[in-house]
Parts: sequence; structure tokens; C-alpha cells
Amino acid sequence: MGVALLLFFACGLAPLGLDSLVALENKYARPAAMPEQVDGIVVLGGAFDTYISAKRGAATVNDGGERVFEAIALAKRYPMAVPVFSGGEGLLFEDTGPESDDMAAWMEAAGVDPARFIFEDESRNTRENLLFTKNLVLPQEGETWLLVTSAYHMPRAMMVARGAGWELVPWPVDYRTDGKIRLWPQKFDVAGNFYKTDLALHELVGMAAYRLLRK
Repeated sequence: MGVALLLFFACGLAPLGLDSLVALENKYARPAAMPEQVDGIVVLGGAFDTYISAKRGAATVNDGGERVFEAIALAKRYPMAVPVFSGGEGLLFEDTGPESDDMAAWMEAAGVDPARFIFEDESRNTRENLLFTKNLVLPQEGETWLLVTSAYHMPRAMMVARGAGWELVPWPVDYRTDGKIRLWPQKFDVAGNFYKTDLALHELVGMAAYRLLRK
């Protein structure tokens, strides 16, 4: 009971999860100035709920949908760049189809030509996102490629990319915090704090596992 109460206080009342998420989001920032030339844009999956999409018959954007909107905005800003959306089937026990299908369907419904993008649809996790995409587009030395993903997810994605020998320019989106470390929360939001703790733990455990497995 004591351990349960301690965890409830640390993760639900104290800003442990919030501050962990802040640290992850503050790890990488966008370039101070927009790059003059961009050769490619890599957008990582995680913006669609493929399970709901399959059950409802409509592409369903989740709370990471800003990845999609920013990808389209960047593709318009850099018309000569090669935009790639990387997202396969990430569910273990459901066959819902790759997330890239949802992305293509959503773009078509929104009046954006999916042919503008390259779709990588075999990856099941962040590591495969970067490895499969690199093998698909074969980036050349000296090229500038942007990496678009949620800010809290960027440290893990950049770690994997560098491990694969691909130096990408981080372009974080989908911020969940204001970037300030706090000793005490501004408001009591137990459910929200637990959610932020879950997001942070998912990333931290993922990075630890990649290091342990040397991936």
C-alpha cells in the first residue's frame, strides 16, 4: 500500500512524468533558421489509429496528428524535396493494414495528392522506420533531410538514425509541454500526469532497450 501511494503521488500529483517529458522534448529544437535547401523529409508514423480506422472504415488521426499536418506544410514549402511517410503495421495481434494506407487515404480526402509522397509500409517500430526508409531512399552524402516526429519521440528517433549512420535535421512537432521544469505542478491533473508519465516511460524504456540490444 505504501509503495502504491508513493507511486500515485510521484506520477499522479508530483510533476515527475511532466518533467521527464519536458526533458525529452527539450533535447532537440528546430533549426534557428529554415534550411535553404532540403533534399528530403522523413515523417515517422504514429499519427493514425489504425485499429479504429479499420473498424470504422475511415482514416482516423490520433493526438499525434500534427506530424501529418507539418509534413504536408513542409512538402509545400520545399517542393523539390522528397517527402517520405514511414509507417507499417504496429499492432501485434490485429491485422489492420499499414499506417501508410491511412495517410494516403487521409491526404486524398483532404485534397492532397498522395503521389507527392513516398510511402514506406513495412516498418513496425521506430528502428525499422529509420532503417527501412534509409534503404528505400538511399540518401547521399551532403544531402539535407528533415526528420518530423513528436518532440518527445525525437531523442529515440535521432539515436536510431545516428546509429544507422544517417545524420538528419530534427524537426520536432506535437509538443505536449511548455518546456519548463517544475518542482510542483501548476494544477492537479492526476489523469493527465499519469498519461505524461506513460509517454515519457515508453520513450525512456525504448531508448534503454535499444542501447542494451546495441540497436
